[in-house]
Amino acid sequence: MKNLRKIITTSAIALTLGMSVAQISTTTVSAAKTEKSSKSSTLEGGWQVNKGSFSLNKNKTAKAAFDKAIDGLTGYSYEPIAYLGSQVVAGMNYSYLCKGSVVVPNAKTEYFILNVYQDLNGKAEITGTTNLLKVGTKKNSWKFNQTSTSLNKNAKAKAAFNKVNKKKFQPIAYIGKQIKNGTNYAIFCRNAKTKSYNLVVVNQKGKKAKVAQVKNVSLAVEANKN
Repeated sequence: MKNLRKIITTSAIALTLGMSVAQISTTTVSAAKTEKSSKSSTLEGGWQVNKGSFSLNKNKTAKAAFDKAIDGLTGYSYEPIAYLGSQVVAGMNYSYLCKGSVVVPNAKTEYFILNVYQDLNGKAEITGTTNLLKVGTKKNSWKFNQTSTSLNKNAKAKAAFNKVNKKKFQPIAYIGKQIKNGTNYAIFCRNAKTKSYNLVVVNQKGKKAKVAQVKNVSLAVEANKN
């Protein structure tokens, strides 16, 4: 009888060890697949790029966090253009492309990256913003776009962009213009290959157009940088 219990016990241990090894192997393979599938959408700092629709109406958790963060704020108007991505912390960080203006007559619109932090209890607040262009009052300074952000509604900017874009960039918003050595157009884009975000400056001079600058845009911003 003792030998029988010993055999049963030994068999049970072997079976348990076998199951554990199988579980570990399955978990390892699963983790590897997950890492491989998400690798292209993860940026520095653990930010996850939004690979779907940029509309807040189609990203309900990001919209809810944004709405809570601006609720009750006065003196400045915030308008989200695109939901860009998120970062898991002790809660969640969200990043948005926004435009906004001071609430006074004839105020000028400006464009910036805005971060919102939502804690584990659901409380949300703006943690920082960063302007996308250094604008000025001089003739050759950058000026923020004061009309629609859609390239389709800005014919000259669209024509210049289409001349140089070889499906490398997905345009999200036309944000500004500069009259210098021709006309420079600043267009906020998603890089089709890396899935990161770029501010693409296209120079139009006469009938010729070229990419003058491609600037990487971080989803993380410093607190109160705007």
